[in-house]
Amino acid sequence: NELNVDNWSKSYRIFVDYLYFEHYFSLNKMKSAEIYYIKVYENFETLLLNSFIGCSISFLGTGLNFCYTINRKDLLVKPSTVLMHDKVDVSSVIAIRYYEAMLEYKNGEVKKARQILQKTINDYSLVNFFRAEIELKICLSYLLIIEKDFEMADDYLKKILRKIKITNYSIFAHIEYLIKFLTIEINKEGNAKNLTKKREAFALFRA
Repeated sequence: NELNVDNWSKSYRIFVDYLYFEHYFSLNKMKSAEIYYIKVYENFETLLLNSFIGCSISFLGTGLNFCYTINRKDLLVKPSTVLMHDKVDVSSVIAIRYYEAMLEYKNGEVKKARQILQKTINDYSLVNFFRAEIELKICLSYLLIIEKDFEMADDYLKKILRKIKITNYSIFAHIEYLIKFLTIEINKEGNAKNLTKKREAFALFRA
């Protein structure tokens, strides 16, 4: 409030509002979160142009969860049509496409969601974006399972698991539990023993 009203202070304001939104949403204080979500939403078009100020990309995922939690789909936006961003900024492009895929999935358009993710994986090298690669490919595997393309889903999951073991990243141990869960789902091993294993794997992933 002590800053002069200039372009810089206006740029920072949206990030302060964004952090308030994240804070209140994390505390499950939906009314307060909605106030700040709307403030960010009203300036949404230029949010990613100043991504060097804060982690604005996260607003896409959190905002999607928030709108579905409070049942305000009218506050959802189609980023590719309104969100200005640097097309050379691969992180922003991938995040936007992932968000659009989730919008299609939420609308019941599994095929469209799968096509967006496959195109993203084909269009961009994810060598330096291991976390993004994991998230995109596991999400894609899940969509392929829904479409009953079990062979391709299994192939993606095995490649991710192999890469995790090669890199020896212990921080991705939870992903191994998720892959185990999805692999049992792919194999349709519906006996009581495997159902218990599946439940345990998912519980460990979430924990």
